[in-house]
Amino acid sequence: MPNIINKLLNEELQKEFKGKDSILVVGFNKWPAQDAHELRGKLTEEGIKLRVVKNRIAIKAFESIGLGELGKYLKGQCAIAYGDDEASAIKAAKILEEAMKGKKKDARPLKVKAAYMEGKVIPPEEAENLHTLPDKDTLRSMLIGVIQAPLRKLAVCINEPGAQICRAINAHFEEKKE
Repeated sequence: MPNIINKLLNEELQKEFKGKDSILVVGFNKWPAQDAHELRGKLTEEGIKLRVVKNRIAIKAFESIGLGELGKYLKGQCAIAYGDDEASAIKAAKILEEAMKGKKKDARPLKVKAAYMEGKVIPPEEAENLHTLPDKDTLRSMLIGVIQAPLRKLAVCINEPGAQICRAINAHFEEKKE
């Protein structure tokens, strides 16, 4: 009987993870239920699902959809955070970091173990710092700002002689009025 249940769980995990561009593997230890509920609520608001998984079944599911390399980070108690957005892993890492704020590094119940983004598995050393990365929309707006800055300065330089003439004429006009 358990084999049938495990098969169904495996198929369900395959369906959920297949085609996802952004997956975060989270390890947890001594995580209070109330904190877990609050964290799931925050993640759900951002369109991210958090699923506690049986490692053996999740490893098989990852292998069958071509993400076998991610399975080697499933050790101990694990949860998988994923979403339809390509920046879900970064958003999830930021929410996790916010939830762990104020706790010592070695006393945190949640730890980012690995991530999968844009076709690449990110190991724990790099995945721990995902919360510091801006998402793509923020990067795009920063890039636009950098591109626009010289153009804005050029427009001010071009506009300034005409503006000076207008101010001089206006001052002369105001002087005659009085």
